This record gives sequence, structure tokens and C-alpha cells, in this order.
Amino acid sequence: MLNQTLISVFSILIAATGISLVFKDYLASLLGGVILRCMRQVKPGVRIKVLIMPAITLKGDVIKVGVVRTTLHEVGDGERLPSVRTGRMVKVPNFTLVNSPLVIYGEQITDEVVAYETRPFTHLDTVEEDMRTAITRGGHEVIDVGFYQKEDQLIIHGIFTVHTHEAGDVRGRILRAFLERRQTRGAAVEVSTPLEDGSGRAGTVPPLPSGLMVGPPPETMPHRRR
Repeated sequence: MLNQTLISVFSILIAATGISLVFKDYLASLLGGVILRCMRQVKPGVRIKVLIMPAITLKGDVIKVGVVRTTLHEVGDGERLPSVRTGRMVKVPNFTLVNSPLVIYGEQITDEVVAYETRPFTHLDTVEEDMRTAITRGGHEVIDVGFYQKEDQLIIHGIFTVHTHEAGDVRGRILRAFLERRQTRGAAVEVSTPLEDGSGRAGTVPPLPSGLMVGPPPETMPHRRR
């Protein structure tokens, strides 16, 4: 009688252990869904980034917080489709969102646009003005504008505030506006330096060969009489 009782108890324990191993992820996700809904930070319309592993991240807009899984509209991150929806829907277990580091974006974020210029660097006095104008023209607040030289390139970066869901499109518009202003200034320089040719008509100053300088010829030393 005692042996039968022990066998029954062990059978129940083994069965319960097997069931718990099979359903542990579902139970954890079920509890995670309850936690997410109670915290109310991860909700439809919010953009999040899940740091699953040091080299693996998942970024997307929350569509629905389900009982077991949360549905995200995937958003590109880094250099690949930055802040642009990819069109793919991703279902993430709720326990992953609870147990992993999570970045929750607000309605506005601070973003950056980067532009490059090559030699010769012209109109350096207007670089900051052109970038600020390109940012504010779209109704965005300028945080900072800076530039520095790296090898043969001048790198200009503008930092601004933008609505979270518009970050990718805004970068492109600001960059285009900035480059258009720089090209306009470059064309103005070419036209504003007329030079009359032999026929008396105004033309443009031809580029100087490498190594030549504009200015009076250098003074020559007088020859000594022998």
C-alpha cells in the first residue's frame, strides 16, 4: 500500500515537472503580459527597442500587447533603413520584453544629420548658418551644429529634435536643403567673379593651375656686377 502511494506521488511530480517544462515559457509570457499591461509603458503607438543580446536588437512600433506575445511593426535601425518601417510584423514573447533591457522612445527624440564636403572648403563662415537654416526651415528645433575635418573631408553634423515616427524622412529633407544651399553659394561665387576677355564680354575666372598663387609677382634680387 505504501509503495503504491509513493509511486503515485512520484508519477504526479514527474508529470507536473514535464508539464511545467513544456509550458514554462507560456506561463512566463502570460505573467509578462499582465506586467506590461499594468505598467502601461509598452502600449500601441509607442516605439521600443529590445536589446536581446549585445549584438542583437529589435526595434519597432507596438501594434498590440497580446496575452502571450506583443506585435511590433519592425523599424530599421542603424545604417540600414534608419527609423523607417520595413513592412514586417514581429511577434515577441512578453517574457522577452520583461526580462530584456528595453528602450522606450518618447513622442520626440534628438536626432542628427551628417553632411560631407570635399576640398577645397569654401564659404566656411556660412556652414553653420546653412545647416541651421536647413533644420529650422522644416519647423524643427536646433540643438547644436558643429563641423570638423577628417583627412580631405569636412564633416558637418546638425543635432535637432524631431517626432519619433518622422526621424528617417526628416534627415533626408534636412540634408537635401543643406546641400542645395551649399550648391547655391558655390554657383554664386562663380558668377560673382567676372573677368572680361579680349572681346570686352564678361566671363568667369578660369581655375588656376596647381601651385600658382594670385597676387603680384615676387620681387627679384638685383644682379651683382662682377
